[in-house]
Amino acid sequence: MPELKITLNPQGVMAPALRAMQNTCELMAICLTALDSTDLENPPQIPGSFFSWTFTGDHRSAAEKKSAYTNWLLSKGFHDLAIGIRRSLEEAFLYIEVCKLRGEKVPEGGIDELFIQIRRRANQINFPDLLASVNAELHEPMQFEEEFLSLQKVRNCLEHRDGIVSHLDVNDGNQSLRLILPKLKVYTEIDGREIDLHSNMRIEKEQEIVIERGRRERIFPLQTPVIFSGAEFEEIASACWFFGSDLVGKLPKL
Repeated sequence: MPELKITLNPQGVMAPALRAMQNTCELMAICLTALDSTDLENPPQIPGSFFSWTFTGDHRSAAEKKSAYTNWLLSKGFHDLAIGIRRSLEEAFLYIEVCKLRGEKVPEGGIDELFIQIRRRANQINFPDLLASVNAELHEPMQFEEEFLSLQKVRNCLEHRDGIVSHLDVNDGNQSLRLILPKLKVYTEIDGREIDLHSNMRIEKEQEIVIERGRRERIFPLQTPVIFSGAEFEEIASACWFFGSDLVGKLPKL
């Protein structure tokens, strides 16, 4: 009986999360810079458009518009990051299911049709169940399950409730929505105190710099908007690398 050889690349599992990270970080830098330099009282016309619209009755100041547009950009970027994480989990689901095919006969319809069916199953599973399904098949549980779920809860709030925290979003027994993210903690110790490093900070000779994994929490109380700064968004985007690396490192061994 002829054999079919399938080569699995674990980096293909990480690719959606990293692509979302790259796209959102680059676009955020471009768009936030453009907002700083654009006259929002007289916004430019969309390039290449034949018709242009003029809106009357909008009494917002340039500062109010800038705040609203910035929040929209950051919310859209966060949404795309969450989708990138979801797609990496779906790729992990495919990777795991294909691993189970070793020694099996190719089903009727061919391998391409089988891949389509597996991807469809992954796409139809809700996020918590998809995460649990993938986690159950890894050779070691993921470290960031709580962070994964908090990311998805914030995404649901942004997507379905315009970013205003409702009773559907708050954590059990709490009156707030928590976003928990992994981060690189870079600090030094001065007089027994941990001091986070920052740009242009002076470090004395022989002073030790410590780099370790930490985590950051953002709390959004009930009925308040989910808002990020540009710097906070970049930190959120960086979490995609932690998520992807943890997931790829624990895929089944071939």
